[in-house]
Amino acid sequence: MNEVLDESATKDRHLNSYRVARSEQLKALVRSIVAQLEAYEVSLKLRARARKPNDQKVFERQVECLVCEALLCHLVQPKGWVTVSRSKRILGHASRYQSPVMGRTLPDVMDLLTSPEMGLLDVTMGIVNPFNGCNVQTTLRASGRLLGLAAELNLTHADFGRDDAEEVIILKAEKQRGKSARFPYADDEQTAALRAEVKTINAWLAQAEIELADDFPGKSTDDRKMTRSFNNGTFAHGGRLSGGFWQGMTKAQRKSILIDGCETVTLDYKQMGPSIHYGLAGIPFSGDAYAVPGYEFHRAGIKKVFGAMTHARRRFNRLEDLDPLALPAGVKLSKACQDIERHHALIADRFYCRSGMEAMRTESDVIVGVMLELRARGIVGLPIHDAVLVREDQADQVDEVMRALFTQHTGNTVAVSME
Repeated sequence: MNEVLDESATKDRHLNSYRVARSEQLKALVRSIVAQLEAYEVSLKLRARARKPNDQKVFERQVECLVCEALLCHLVQPKGWVTVSRSKRILGHASRYQSPVMGRTLPDVMDLLTSPEMGLLDVTMGIVNPFNGCNVQTTLRASGRLLGLAAELNLTHADFGRDDAEEVIILKAEKQRGKSARFPYADDEQTAALRAEVKTINAWLAQAEIELADDFPGKSTDDRKMTRSFNNGTFAHGGRLSGGFWQGMTKAQRKSILIDGCETVTLDYKQMGPSIHYGLAGIPFSGDAYAVPGYEFHRAGIKKVFGAMTHARRRFNRLEDLDPLALPAGVKLSKACQDIERHHALIADRFYCRSGMEAMRTESDVIVGVMLELRARGIVGLPIHDAVLVREDQADQVDEVMRALFTQHTGNTVAVSME
């Protein structure tokens, strides 16, 4: 399981157009702000006629989203900002990933909230850079006046929510310059089934009793909504569950998570990638996949190179993120690759053909299967890529489920470790 570090303290937040007010007190604040904006429009004669019913609904949602995102940002990261697009190339275009909040009238609503008379948002306008295409996006945050209006409410994370209409099945295009945009797709039986599974998991996690024994600024146990992201424009690649407050925590921090008031442990599949590759090839696997002769003291390096070989399109002579000490002194990367190929000759055809993304799809199917089976048994589990965090006293049952589901999906056996 790869360690995930919390970077929320150093990055601006992207506007979530599905942000809503959950509590009655926050909803009341939003309604009062909507009324103030409408009165302001009337006093300055900014509108000749009332909005149509659908336009009014969108207007109210835009106000709700902007106000809630600004207040939540201040709660999570007091000095932070929320980034948002005002581009006509983005706003007003129907997308399964964006709510109606991202309509062409969003900049107008922002301007109303920012106006001197209202003064509810501080906004720094974006800049179009004509030279290298690296534009600076518009950012916003709650103004002193908005914070003053909200002060007496003593808002917590529990006051904020996300619309159930938010898409949970995400398809990403192939990466360009290290980034990948969300990719449109048409619904079919497969995507409907995938969505139903994730929504079932989310509903189960939403009602679970989950606490943090220690306080972590910016972390809330109310943040539990999961999505499933597929890669390279195909549902055959990737599919990992992501989201949830626990996925942005370190191993040490996750020890503070309590389920039903009980201490927790993390059960982690050992050598899941190689086990999947052998299983998909119909070949039994046992032993240490990374114990390549001649590299006994460089297991971590071999693991890194093995993974790169399964994700690469073609042979390579360098890995930018490979530690200089990851391989024995004097051993070139090309030789290490050849030695790994010889050691894993039975699955050599799975190198340099991006099979790693297919294996990740199998891995994600296994974890989703585990989550659904745990739900059927009344056990709460928090997925972390190829691992699951559960109550310590339920670890043996979960170990059994994880092994069984892995064999069911791959035909192979696997070891499970506990942290």
